[in-house]
Amino acid sequence: MTPTIEEYAALLRIDNVQFYKIYMKEPKPMTFKKKLMRLTDITDIWAEKQIKKKNETSCIPWFSLRDLVLNHPDVLKRVNLFALAIYGLIVFPIVLGHIEVAVVDFFEKLKQGINPIPTILAETFRSLRICRRKGEGRFIGCAQLLNVWILSYFWKNLRAEDVTWRTPWIRPSVLLYKVGNQDWVPLLGLWGGVGYMRRVRDTAKSWKKIHLMELALYADTLTQDYDI
Repeated sequence: MTPTIEEYAALLRIDNVQFYKIYMKEPKPMTFKKKLMRLTDITDIWAEKQIKKKNETSCIPWFSLRDLVLNHPDVLKRVNLFALAIYGLIVFPIVLGHIEVAVVDFFEKLKQGINPIPTILAETFRSLRICRRKGEGRFIGCAQLLNVWILSYFWKNLRAEDVTWRTPWIRPSVLLYKVGNQDWVPLLGLWGGVGYMRRVRDTAKSWKKIHLMELALYADTLTQDYDI
């Protein structure tokens, strides 16, 4: 029992996106310094000073962005930088207290109308799988969102009759069940993928052909012989 794209979309309520347009890294992305300059409208000297190396990856500390969020003369820039901080510190917290370069690249793609849900879900599954395999580790994903999803199913002391295979807050609609010729939904994250083919390009190509089914709720279905 794991979160689905439709469930996360219902919880996040993200509008103005192309639901089946996924994030994919550019083969030759712009440098981190140039990205920061474009996001902040600050000089290249400032941007270069803020870039730090943490765990062999480039990132910018939150306190550098915090000053701009509070004091930038352009109100729209303040809002965008605050949104970037949420993605970097809460949704993809790979380096605590910092915003990693991959998050900045992902954030810029949001302007193109990509759907962030598959990427968020991919990093959730990847991190949980790594922690389970090692038997330890820090969850690198949006813990708050995952916690809300869990509580939406199990919000009180469980009894057998409380466990139903449906989400009470999601409307019956359509369900994505596979893309391309694959009998599953491959997901691409910022730092890897889940259930995906050998090449990233193949995954992106598969997402151009989606398969949906009508989803309707006729009655609550109780799990049988569930040992609480």
